[in-house]
Amino acid sequence: MSKQPYNPELIRDYLIGALPEEELERLDELSFTDDTFVAALNAAEKDLVDAYVQNELTNEQVVKFRSHYLSSPLRLQRAEFAAAFKTITEGKSMPSDAIGQPALRTTSAKTLDWFSVLDALASRRILRWGTIAAAMVFLAVCVGLGIQNRRLRHQIATTQSQLRDLEQHESELSKEVADQRSLISQNAIQKSEDEERLKETVTQEGNQQQRSLREPVKPRLRSIASFILTPQMRSVGTIPVVSLAPTTLNVRMNLNLEPNDYQSYKVVLVDSETNQVVWRSGKFDRQKGSGDTIGVNLRAGLLKPKTYVLRLFGTSSVRPSEFITQYPFKVVQR
Repeated sequence: MSKQPYNPELIRDYLIGALPEEELERLDELSFTDDTFVAALNAAEKDLVDAYVQNELTNEQVVKFRSHYLSSPLRLQRAEFAAAFKTITEGKSMPSDAIGQPALRTTSAKTLDWFSVLDALASRRILRWGTIAAAMVFLAVCVGLGIQNRRLRHQIATTQSQLRDLEQHESELSKEVADQRSLISQNAIQKSEDEERLKETVTQEGNQQQRSLREPVKPRLRSIASFILTPQMRSVGTIPVVSLAPTTLNVRMNLNLEPNDYQSYKVVLVDSETNQVVWRSGKFDRQKGSGDTIGVNLRAGLLKPKTYVLRLFGTSSVRPSEFITQYPFKVVQR
């Protein structure tokens, strides 16, 4: 992993799109492969949003921030939260042009209406702000728990549906194996009968050339293995195991998606031990009717018995690629 420090001013210009195209592409590449740069990027992004809501940016930086950074729905939500938090802590509303987005002005207005009720109930300044802070924390916790609960229910329903599909597929494969065994048995009987006929022919005709016997039909082998991966949660859990047979030629990874606004994606396969990029996809669109799942096809020869991570990025023609989530898995050979 790279230990190179990164200039906060350089990262700030990258976030607001104030760098040349070649430099933007170089930093995009680092956001895929360098964990140190990703950590510095996250810290610089927080400082940038705080500087913006505190009116600490220059006029040129404000223009680029609004036109480039706020074009992402996720980043717009972060800026809205920072503006609301500043309103709470300072006890006054933001200037009308502080964010430059209608959604933020609506959010600030609703927040001030809610806290005006609390202000009427508090008789002292300390009690007033303590009540407001407690209410804000309680509201944030309730919203977070509700979102997480909804996401978990959705993942459980998706997993159950996929398990039913896998059970049906397993039943079909079992039936296919049984049919193949029956065919092999019939071929063996046929071979035995042919051998008896051949012996009788040799006895009757003397030096007649012995005919070759047909080889039994071998069962068909699968060359594609399919697996389902879910996004890595915040808490450390069991890493999914991908078991590959020697005859497997291709591997299809079906990635469950968290809710997002992107229609195009890129995927990068990273060796967890060396943090090296093993494979990266081109840009591809979400297929119609695929729901919240996308499929990634890999050559089985790329995967060795070790741990890998599939990193998913959302792409857009108007802003840099943005990291969404990652899918760890461990490869073993059967």
